[in-house]
Amino acid sequence: MLDRQEESQQGQEEVVCVGCRGRITERWFSKTQEGVWHSACLRCWECHQPLEEKCFAKHGHLYCRDDYFRIFGCGRCGRCGLDIAPQELVMRALRHVFHLHCFTCASCHVQLHKELVPSGEMSMDGYRYEHQAPNQNRTKRMRTSFKHHQLRTMKSYFNLNQNPDAKDLKQLAQKTGLSKRVLQDMTLSMT
Repeated sequence: MLDRQEESQQGQEEVVCVGCRGRITERWFSKTQEGVWHSACLRCWECHQPLEEKCFAKHGHLYCRDDYFRIFGCGRCGRCGLDIAPQELVMRALRHVFHLHCFTCASCHVQLHKELVPSGEMSMDGYRYEHQAPNQNRTKRMRTSFKHHQLRTMKSYFNLNQNPDAKDLKQLAQKTGLSKRVLQDMTLSMT
């Protein structure tokens, strides 16, 4: 955070610049979380360009945006291996970072979108995707993915009643917004 144009007050205690350790006697100075600076001393540690609006701090040094992200930024894309520019939007999966256009299915190359799936599998448009090798004859099947509140409701219900009848499933379907068929399948998989 950079507060530009702080006016020093006469009669207050001595103000010392963090950069040069010299006394600040000028009317205007800059203030960061690290301390106060002569406006001329507030420069990027790497490229030495003046920091005028924003600065980034790491390990006791200040950096301009470009140098900060070049040195401490996202690094390389997990798919294409190219550098990720500081201004680019990215997708993160576990410890990997991807360009948006590189965040695709490894099998079919369809772009994936952020979707939370309880099992931790990748998801596309709300459905978990099961892939097969090209030489297999099985067809891909779509599976239902559940929202957090649906899972909580089902788990708490199935903890109380592990063998629900048709009436119970109908009530649970109304609470969760899921079909009875999906709930029947879920009952079988949880027992």
